[in-house]
Amino acid sequence: MLAVSFVAEGASFLKARRQVRGESRRWRTTPQRFLRLTPDTTVKAAFFEDSTALVGLLLAGAGLGLTQLTGLQVWDGVASILIGCLLLAVASVLARSNVSLLGGRAVPRRVHNQIAADLRSIPVVTAVPTLLTMQMGPGDILVAARVDLADDVPGRQIEAASDEAERRLRERFPEIRYVFLDPTRGVPGRDHIDGGVDR
Repeated sequence: MLAVSFVAEGASFLKARRQVRGESRRWRTTPQRFLRLTPDTTVKAAFFEDSTALVGLLLAGAGLGLTQLTGLQVWDGVASILIGCLLLAVASVLARSNVSLLGGRAVPRRVHNQIAADLRSIPVVTAVPTLLTMQMGPGDILVAARVDLADDVPGRQIEAASDEAERRLRERFPEIRYVFLDPTRGVPGRDHIDGGVDR
């Protein structure tokens, strides 16, 4: 019975692992980093649950095997305790991930820097002094930025630049749903960026 369960859970785990690898490639990061930072709790939960099930089955099999070999029921109990600790650890990781989303966490530093670079690459933008991001859900990112523009930019170019910024950001990161820009006249020498998180 344990062998059948292991095969079934193994097939589910391989599917979850393929999904994690595909998503990590899309975000240009490692699977381990993707699992640590992704706001997609569905993918994370599926991967951890399948991994936990496989490890739990191995522990249960080891406990039963040692009980049969030694005749001591204590091994079955030890295996049960270890499985319980494993489940508690995974539940804690998933709960912490969900709580961080409730607080509106920022995107990872690498994504934050890329968003800033995309904004700065727009010809009329001279600096991005403030950039704030919020991960609102698995597929919803909010971007708010103050962008400095050249002094001689006419109104129609400001509107075109805002549209171009939104297009570029959504093209690179489809998860970006909301883009709010505050265009201001440039201040010489100002090009620092606030609002990021180092992850």
